[in-house]
Amino acid sequence: LGEKEKAVQMFTECLEIAEQIMPLHHITVIALIGKAACVMEQKRYDEAEQMLLRSCDIMRQIAPMSEEMARALHELGRCYAEKRVWREALTALQQSLAIKRTSLPQLHSSTATTLYLAGLVYTESGGKETAIQMFRECLEIAEQTIPIHPVTGNALLMLAACVMELQQSQQSQQYSEAEQMLLRSRDILNQVAPMSEGMAKALLLLAVCTMAQQQYGEAEQMLLRSCNILRQVAPMSELMARALLVLAISTMTQQRYGEAEQMLLRSCNILRQVAPMSELMATGLHELGRSYVLQGVWRAALPALDQSLTIKRASLPLLHPDVANTLYLIGVVHKELGDVTTAVQMFRKCLEIAEQTIPIHVVTGDALRYLGGCSMLQGQIGEAEQLFLRSQNILKQVAPMSEEMGRVFIGLGTVYLLSSRLLEAEQATSESLRIFTFLLPQGHQLIQQAKDLLHGICQMKFSSS
Repeated sequence: LGEKEKAVQMFTECLEIAEQIMPLHHITVIALIGKAACVMEQKRYDEAEQMLLRSCDIMRQIAPMSEEMARALHELGRCYAEKRVWREALTALQQSLAIKRTSLPQLHSSTATTLYLAGLVYTESGGKETAIQMFRECLEIAEQTIPIHPVTGNALLMLAACVMELQQSQQSQQYSEAEQMLLRSRDILNQVAPMSEGMAKALLLLAVCTMAQQQYGEAEQMLLRSCNILRQVAPMSELMARALLVLAISTMTQQRYGEAEQMLLRSCNILRQVAPMSELMATGLHELGRSYVLQGVWRAALPALDQSLTIKRASLPLLHPDVANTLYLIGVVHKELGDVTTAVQMFRKCLEIAEQTIPIHVVTGDALRYLGGCSMLQGQIGEAEQLFLRSQNILKQVAPMSEEMGRVFIGLGTVYLLSSRLLEAEQATSESLRIFTFLLPQGHQLIQQAKDLLHGICQMKFSSS
């Protein structure tokens, strides 16, 4: 009935009698488990742990392989999971599973529930492959015994999240399998828990899948609904911060930078209170810095990017592409502020990581382009040409019709012009103009820049002839 306080009172009165007249009895165990479950909802985990340990001690004496023993161990594992004591949680859950597999039918919803909880623990403790196995085993049972149930919906959600995380670690955004699971999860949770964190997370991950297909309008609607749910059930949670972060990234893609900035500030404010040194905080600060870069507010970008880099260096491996991404943006800001020497240092540090971890990637190609531009400013024309050519070789594989590639051709055209190689200069600049004309609106400054350079080259050709 949802009357937890009244339930605790009844269980307490029960135990006052039961522990005196029948201390080793199923009723005593059931009362301990029931009271512990209520106390856990109030986040009084140490009290709950002691009750559950007592219930397990009683069951070991009277029925060590019974369903009640399995239930007591399951709740003990849940209590340890809430306390983030992963090793003890797994031990209790594995013991519970062993009993359930022996004493219950093969397809039993109770077994599915414990498999789901074990999957959550493996997810949190770093065992993604084992977590995937647990969630798949859970679903083999749950989809036959409790098809429309929170456990089934959330198991599909967590399995999809693990699969997406593995694909992201492999630099892949092919989320078709995960997307199908998320659609099923959303449909189930919409029926049984429409205003839950699980529903909000399913919508968030579906939006990520949709963004990978460049369907930003549809993704934004899902993210807004996710945020609306979280404002009611978990307004100061990491999940809320993540939803705001993804919504900001979608908004930036649509060039609504001011809106994105406000969402990112809210996301970072939440994370400063709940996870100030997390990878998510580092990502939020990086994206906040990027929003300032896209608005041309260079000095505001540096503090956010520097903080992001500090957290990433503390929490990520030394050679990690996320560190390279932030070093790249810091280099861009210093270049735009006129500090070419610092910019060169940042780009070189970026490339030390990027060329080992993401050798064929837009960030690697564009860092080489920026480094070529800095070399040109320092009068090192030969070195600039080599850097532009290396950038071109990468970008033609990953972004052949991108603004970055157009800028590479502008750089090459300028280098060739300065070297009096006018035919090559004309070819490179014409290619940049072709790309910019395809990508950008008429009258854009990059189109004009390419036209001006081409005009200068033609004038020099005319003069020399």
